[in-house]
Amino acid sequence: MIKDSKQSQDNMATQVAIMKYKFNNSQKEIAEKLNISQMTVSRLIDRAKKMGIIQINVITPIENAWDLEKQLESNFSIKKAIIFRNRYNEDPVRLIGRAAAYYLDFFINSNDILGISAGRTMAEVVPHLKLPMLEGNQKTTVVQLEGGFSLSESFNPVSILQEFISKSGMNGYFFNLPIYAASVKAHETLSSHMILDPMISKWKEVNLALAAVGAAGDESIYLKAGMLQKEEMKDLISKGAVGSIYGRWYNADGEFIDSDINKRVFGIPLDIARKIAKRVLITAGLNKIDAIRGGLNTHLCDIIITEEMTAKKLLSS
Repeated sequence: MIKDSKQSQDNMATQVAIMKYKFNNSQKEIAEKLNISQMTVSRLIDRAKKMGIIQINVITPIENAWDLEKQLESNFSIKKAIIFRNRYNEDPVRLIGRAAAYYLDFFINSNDILGISAGRTMAEVVPHLKLPMLEGNQKTTVVQLEGGFSLSESFNPVSILQEFISKSGMNGYFFNLPIYAASVKAHETLSSHMILDPMISKWKEVNLALAAVGAAGDESIYLKAGMLQKEEMKDLISKGAVGSIYGRWYNADGEFIDSDINKRVFGIPLDIARKIAKRVLITAGLNKIDAIRGGLNTHLCDIIITEEMTAKKLLSS
């Protein structure tokens, strides 16, 4: 007999879920073993889904959009475009997180000194990484390319670096300064004390950079994390800012904005970033087209990993 109490119903739903998905019993077998109807089994399975005991994750195939890759390479004069199909209209950022990880698993080598930046897209990539090439390697290093945030959000570069280390077993090199100094003077003072010298030396060793771009506006991670104020964002936009890379703001042509905010950035210097041998931009989202186009125009990235809806928008506008 099934009691009417919520607790007993929940317990029964859990038991049915285990029998169905852990032990592969059919609904008929479950009904016979528990002396209940198949209709009751079906209802208990639905209850288990609502409780979150049963969670369904549909993994769609990963395939390249070869035709779009060549067009994007030609239009933006970049070395390589890796574009993934989006046949099932998935959320672009979630799709590219999974697909980019699949590509990076075999692109990252054991002798790479890897640099990573902040961003929601980057935060989506790391959980899917397996990195078989790094198995048993304790010498590979991953380096933080920009300062951190005051909030422990998933898109904080410190959080991303910590998870990357956990996933890969790499050695981590943290940058213990915020993304923005309180003022230009404060930035100059800290810089004059050679506090950045050890980090600059490490940045010069990076041979593979994984970057993301952020769009200007209310959804900016720097605004969300309280590293920029609304008035500062309005000022950036009024000066033509469409996006950011490594915390620095640029216009649609990829030119960096003349703003105190760009003078307050604690992050990899642009001249060093441009000399990195492999510079990968991982990005997606129709709401970031201007930021992505401008980011490519900065020439800080020569490889882009994105998905087809984003690529088509870049090619059509």
